[in-house]
Amino acid sequence: MIKLIIALFLSLVSTAVLASKIIDKNDQVVCQQCGNNTVDIVVKNTNEASNYTLTSTIETPDYAFIREDMGTSCPSGGWYAIDKTENHPKAKQFATGSCDEFEVRKTWKARKTTYLKVQYYNPKKGNFSGKTRTFEFH
Repeated sequence: MIKLIIALFLSLVSTAVLASKIIDKNDQVVCQQCGNNTVDIVVKNTNEASNYTLTSTIETPDYAFIREDMGTSCPSGGWYAIDKTENHPKAKQFATGSCDEFEVRKTWKARKTTYLKVQYYNPKKGNFSGKTRTFEFH
């Protein structure tokens, strides 16, 4: 009986985390249902939502990855990781190593780490077949 109760509790907790997402609300970057919150929470360390391309947000159960539009000065933009399991989520910029454009190829989780694999643009071939890089988030 105790195992059943624990399984149901874990199922409910994981469903709540999966339901969390990053949205634009009144030009603010907001996390719906982050951590244990039932209300929308403004994500700390962000500017106006219009500075980000939230339509291309990469969502995982634990993290969201948002891109800040930096125009032609840096085609890949600035990238931020948001830990959606936190009650008061913050955007933390992570270095992509260059301003070269890239596409996200894969995300996955192993133990307590979330991984984000990207592939860079190859100007010689005119497509995203360049080097790959994997980022880790704890």
